[in-house]
Amino acid sequence: FSIIARSVEQQHHWNFPYQLARLPRELEESVPEDAPQTSARDAEQYVVEVLRGDLVLLFTDGFSDNVYDSELLDSVLSVSRLARRGEGKSTRASGADVVAPEAIAEALVELALRKSRSRRS
Repeated sequence: FSIIARSVEQQHHWNFPYQLARLPRELEESVPEDAPQTSARDAEQYVVEVLRGDLVLLFTDGFSDNVYDSELLDSVLSVSRLARRGEGKSTRASGADVVAPEAIAEALVELALRKSRSRRS
């Protein structure tokens, strides 16, 4: 497995990421006028060619702040190996056995949770 495309983190400045929200009027009034605002027009758009068998992962900065790309790849590879040996979840898709998406999702959630609780992330 390898990462072929990745979005760029969008931040107003360090540790201040773009965030979309629809605030109730009473909260809108409490936001300072000079506070950076983010709208959907600020979002970057990507076009990435995907092929049969590609794995597309979408996640937020809450995940990527805790998990390095190499750890993500190691986890996906580990789940894939288990499924190929018949020890993990797999599913039949397009005529071939593939790793069940929920098995990958569960492994990545467990990894991120473990990393977020570690003092040495």
